[in-house]
Amino acid sequence: MTETTEPSPVSRRRVIAGVTIGTAAAVGLEASPAMAAPPDTVRLGRTNPHPADAGTRVVGGFRDALLSVDNTSDAGTALHTTGRRYGVHAVAGTAVRADGTAMGIAATGASAAVAASSDKGDAVRAHTGSGYAVDARADTGTAVRAVAAATDGHALQVVGHATFTGRTTFSSAGTITVKAGNDRAALPYFGNRHSSFALATPRAYVPGVAVAAAVIDVYADTLTIHLSQPTPVDLPVAYLILD
Repeated sequence: MTETTEPSPVSRRRVIAGVTIGTAAAVGLEASPAMAAPPDTVRLGRTNPHPADAGTRVVGGFRDALLSVDNTSDAGTALHTTGRRYGVHAVAGTAVRADGTAMGIAATGASAAVAASSDKGDAVRAHTGSGYAVDARADTGTAVRAVAAATDGHALQVVGHATFTGRTTFSSAGTITVKAGNDRAALPYFGNRHSSFALATPRAYVPGVAVAAAVIDVYADTLTIHLSQPTPVDLPVAYLILD
């Protein structure tokens, strides 16, 4: 009778040593020499406490999760992963769910800190009872960039109040100059729709001259500024097209 040998189980201490407070090791990687410990199996369906930290535990086969990592310390890290390509690669109904008293997910990447895609539904969903659901900061460049591939889609949809602090730039805004002796000026603007409208105001004071109308022609793709009367001097007019 031939005796079979099962593969060696994953060391519990090798796994949970990577989630202790201040650790930089990843789950599944070899522990650093300072954290070296004799092998101990991570067992599914039961709690695997950290040998030196009662506040950290790994649970295998916990409810709907194959692996659950818990760190009850406010300053601790439940899971810290390092990878050349992916730190965490997850495919599921909910691929990654993170709950934290300070931050749910803290990510740093040379190319992209967080890359999310979804064929249906939401690529990223964030909720907070207080504070910021999403807090983004860029020392240089752009903190948040939203792109809508479809012409009838929305790159950004805001429900409720919106507050802008600092300089805000709109690609649908600019200045058109009505030449002296004229009472109107037109410029091409592509992307107009039947629901589009424009706001316009003079950027200089000319007595008796005002903006009478800002008319969008969706068939000619133009915006025409009409003055109340011909201007005696060149008059720059600022406009903003909204939809």
